[in-house]
Amino acid sequence: MLRPVVAGAPVAVSKKILLVDDEAGMRRSLAIMLRREHYQVTETGAVAEAVGRLKGERYDLVVADLRMEPLDGFDLLTLARQYADCPVVIVTAFGSPEARAEALRRGAVEFLEKPLDAAQLLARVRELLEGHGG
Repeated sequence: MLRPVVAGAPVAVSKKILLVDDEAGMRRSLAIMLRREHYQVTETGAVAEAVGRLKGERYDLVVADLRMEPLDGFDLLTLARQYADCPVVIVTAFGSPEARAEALRRGAVEFLEKPLDAAQLLARVRELLEGHGG
């Protein structure tokens, strides 16, 4: 999507990503990687705060850890459907076929296991953001 500027030259509108992970180091690393790709990244370590942000702002994508407390990625998937119309990618260090199936059943568009392959994650993010209306 392009937005005109006063000088007349269009500039690309940066896509907004909500990053939810209670592990601060992982969250910061992902945020840095996504910002290098010129995405606007909002970080939070809690599902409750993420839901509050989804109620008040529009995001193009949510990337969330699965295991968090007291609410987890499954809770976020359920709540995100109520307040946002954007894809949700779940990432986890505790993947299993059952967890993957449950996340996809609850609306995740992708389920990636840590340690994350940066190239794979960025390719999937680009694909989702280019294919999702904005």
